[in-house]
Amino acid sequence: MDVFFETSNGKHFSIEIGFFDTVLEIKEKVHKYEGFPVSTQKLVFNGQELEDDRDTEHYDILQNSRIHLALADQDSAPPPAKLDAHPRVSVVVNVTVSKRQVTLDADATDTVGQLKARIHDLEGIPTSRFVLFHGGAELQDHQTLADCGVADDPEVSLVVRPFPPSPPSSSAPLQGSKKLRLMVLPKCGTKKVPVDVNASDNVSELRKELQRLYGVFNFHLPTDGYFFIYKQNVMDEDKSFRWHDVKQGDTIEIFNGSVTGGSSQEFMSDLNSQLPSAFDPFAEAIVDDSGGLKKEFSYNKILKDLKKELYRNGTVVQDPELGQVIQLQADQQKSVSSFLV
Repeated sequence: MDVFFETSNGKHFSIEIGFFDTVLEIKEKVHKYEGFPVSTQKLVFNGQELEDDRDTEHYDILQNSRIHLALADQDSAPPPAKLDAHPRVSVVVNVTVSKRQVTLDADATDTVGQLKARIHDLEGIPTSRFVLFHGGAELQDHQTLADCGVADDPEVSLVVRPFPPSPPSSSAPLQGSKKLRLMVLPKCGTKKVPVDVNASDNVSELRKELQRLYGVFNFHLPTDGYFFIYKQNVMDEDKSFRWHDVKQGDTIEIFNGSVTGGSSQEFMSDLNSQLPSAFDPFAEAIVDDSGGLKKEFSYNKILKDLKKELYRNGTVVQDPELGQVIQLQADQQKSVSSFLV
């Protein structure tokens, strides 16, 4: 997400940060892109100075949030000029694939790897997918710009690597075998597990991937058997993800047990009769005719999760008739309904 910064002397700039970056990591990015030393930075958000070991979630820093950057003992001064033998240079990058030129400010002591990371931030091309050339020679990530002559002749060419050819197969090639990033939701817990599969893979391949990722993400897999549910339908593991019309970013749920005979519709009818609240975690939360939640449900905690999920600002207000009500920026009725259920 993009966050805006403003210094006391009126300078404005934005930096892309992660949703769970610590304050120290944010300061390091400010140093990397703007040159202000970490030790001189003080970040203030909503009138509160940010502590280095806290993260963006703790301070409710969201997309387009504005942070004040104060600099110790030099609040109105720019970063000090470097007095070493290698001044900052403006590197001109010729992007061959788009026939564009990009100019980046860098230090002559920066490495080629650091320059490629800056290019990735601007152009979105993964660093593993392109190489840089200077004077006909390929630049290596560990080299500094001064070592490879870029400081003296600051113009490089970016060449995108071709995708590696697909491995030969004895069977006919499958059309449209694009990669899908799916989110798998174990029955116990709410932490979703990201899994990469091919659209042409059978659903049974998902079991193999989950077993491989089991030790990495430390999630729960039922030991007495389980099956997959997609959009409230039991998935046929002998069919492909494309057959089930699974799309990029969709969520697949894991349920304990096994499916033996009968149609998926019949099984889901029986499943719903056994688990009436499987898809309605708030079914037992209503306590009166107003439709409010029990007191142990914190509106502020629900609001915090909604803000993080929907990237919208909001607040909890007291209505004279309804009591506590969560108000969110813009119309979020469908999104909130999906989130709660």
